[in-house]
Amino acid sequence: MREQRREGARLTGERAEAAGPPLPDHTATLGRLVARLVARLAAQSDDALDDIVRSALATLGTQCDVEQAYVCATEDGERLTCTHHWNAHADPAPAIPGVPAEVAIRWWPRLAAGLPVCLPDVRALADERTSSVLGDGGVRSFLAVPLRDAGRLTGALAFASLRAPRAWTRAEIDLLQAVADTLAMARSREEAEAVRSRGERRAHALTAHGSELVVVIGPDGTVAGAGPTTRRVLGWEPNNLLGRSAHDLVAEPDRDTFANRLVTLVDRPGEPTRLPDLRMVHADGSVRWMELTVTNLLGEPAVHGMVVNAHDVTERVRAEAALTHQALHDPLTGLPNRGLLLDRLSHALERAQRARREVVVLFADLDDFQLVNQSLGHTAGDTVLIEVAGRLQAVVRAADTVARFGGDQFVVVAEDAAVGDHAVDRLASTVTEELRRPFVVGGRSCYLSASIGVARGSADVTAERLLAEADAGRRDAKERGHDRIALVDGDRRDETLRRLQLVDALHHAVARGELRLEYQAVVELDSGRVVGAEALVRWQRPFEPPLGPSEFIPVAEETGLIAPVGAWVLDEALHQVVAWERARPAAAPLRVLVNVSARQLDSGDFVETVAGLLASAGARPEQLCLEVTEGVLQQQPDHTRTVLRDLRALGVGIAIDDFGTGYSSLAEFRDLPIDAVKIDRRLVAGVEHDRRDAAVVSAAVRLARDLDLEPHAEGVETVAQQHRVHELGCALAQGYLLHRPAPPEELLPLLAPDPTHRP
Repeated sequence: MREQRREGARLTGERAEAAGPPLPDHTATLGRLVARLVARLAAQSDDALDDIVRSALATLGTQCDVEQAYVCATEDGERLTCTHHWNAHADPAPAIPGVPAEVAIRWWPRLAAGLPVCLPDVRALADERTSSVLGDGGVRSFLAVPLRDAGRLTGALAFASLRAPRAWTRAEIDLLQAVADTLAMARSREEAEAVRSRGERRAHALTAHGSELVVVIGPDGTVAGAGPTTRRVLGWEPNNLLGRSAHDLVAEPDRDTFANRLVTLVDRPGEPTRLPDLRMVHADGSVRWMELTVTNLLGEPAVHGMVVNAHDVTERVRAEAALTHQALHDPLTGLPNRGLLLDRLSHALERAQRARREVVVLFADLDDFQLVNQSLGHTAGDTVLIEVAGRLQAVVRAADTVARFGGDQFVVVAEDAAVGDHAVDRLASTVTEELRRPFVVGGRSCYLSASIGVARGSADVTAERLLAEADAGRRDAKERGHDRIALVDGDRRDETLRRLQLVDALHHAVARGELRLEYQAVVELDSGRVVGAEALVRWQRPFEPPLGPSEFIPVAEETGLIAPVGAWVLDEALHQVVAWERARPAAAPLRVLVNVSARQLDSGDFVETVAGLLASAGARPEQLCLEVTEGVLQQQPDHTRTVLRDLRALGVGIAIDDFGTGYSSLAEFRDLPIDAVKIDRRLVAGVEHDRRDAAVVSAAVRLARDLDLEPHAEGVETVAQQHRVHELGCALAQGYLLHRPAPPEELLPLLAPDPTHRP
């Protein structure tokens, strides 16, 4: 069964982790970087391509928080060979100079089909050969996106993390694929140019400097000669161009640029000069993008003019524009995505600072949108999102920006508008009313509302912070009951700034080794034996007091950082339980308990991740118990139940944490694939003096016993509480009375073969 589950972690795995939730995170920054890189690659000159690629690898590698980045080329269709590389540690030799044929061939079908090879944890691969090759290079996580030219695989853009498993989100993969597509196009263009340059020189001056289209401009600026390809490229008969102003062939927006560049070439005889791509006018009135090279042959008697060689690059320009649009826009609605949104917002704030005006940001979150998907289907949900985009665009000005931030969340940026309280309220109210109107899908009407956060800023705020403030208001509105508008004030701004700083630091916490685990012993009340330990993560920032999980795990969940943090916690805890067992081989079997969140269960590959980490640590499945809360069970219950069943099939234990504080249906609870219930500390705290708490604990214990589950009391802090929960039937307990959370070495002495510890 374990091998079946590990099979999901193969390099052919179809799913990357879902993109993070709507908070400014590194994906937004990555989107803006990708936009700039795409623009640079699209505009590069041939001799600058290598420098641009090296710079791009360094930029992407740093932003993606990996140690190595590569561009690989195919070699006879049997091998990936490194052509460019970047190493964060300045090591001149890449870890993977080439991937052997027997490994690379496994990747060919996916890469050739335009799909990524995503390996979140190399050690978890069922394919031992691939795991060995990459692992020997010190690689823990690997991602490759294909480079393709006209549908033919030509190489890959690859990234390697050496420190720890790395969850790659769909948003990250899509952005990096946009870079790969543009790079492939730039390489293709460079190769085509190299092929052309190897052609034989023509004897005649017109053809000696020609490519597809050749025009000679006389000293007076008129066309003195035109090659026969003029008819094919621009639709003009060569003879009909003679005597006409050369500037008439250039589209109006580019005429000044063309004229100014010709003037600069008058004093540079015989030197071919590349001009920026310009638009030229076809005989039918359409515009074609042309790549121009001009050679001053005014001193050549046979020519006595400027020779203009022009190559039609219209399709290339259109493809580059499409790639740029794809990298910066939401594919469903066509609206700007979060990367372009942040870029536009940054420029809007710069203009507002100069004009001493404010910018208004509205962050709208559709309330209960998942009900549309559940009741009408995802196609209907997509239709509604497209209509929402259209409605928002209809109620704002042309100068304003409407963006889709992700999922069912949209952002409006109003620039150079009246931003008094009344005007802001009116704008937010207009958006709210527009979204309350019924949506008609498949002949059925559905009604939605939105929770909206509003923030204003100018000179003293960044785009990321202003967007985060609006999002904080959105969360306030949602928590106050939906269909509300919340304006962010000064106190909320300070809180948002602290949150932004926390998110930024949390991005690097795992890589910098700032996280650590403490363990709280779980005691068997009948014998006093330590039978398990709950792993509790702590964040020790430099020069700051440590933070407990309640202070940063919610932020990690909301920003998508729970994936790398959660993977680190699981990996560390599993290695620790194995280390304890090796240090005390005669001790009773021990389990480590680890909390998991809804985001982890919903990642799509959590079962495979757990299977891989168990194998990596050399731990048995029964040594791990995963804790989930009742609230997690209520989110996507069918999906959650399936994931829990798959985890149980691995042999991993499942416990319900904080039991007794939620509102789970007992009928559904009966069918859950779980092993234990942990009775919430708030009930345990009152069990000795509050008959109602005691009654609830007693009922929970009886329910657990009847369902063959193990009852477990949390938060035992007094002897009276310990005795009472024991009387009521709890077999296991943990709490400050028994053991406080402590570093792993302090738990080791408690694991003796015949422990005598009793509080």
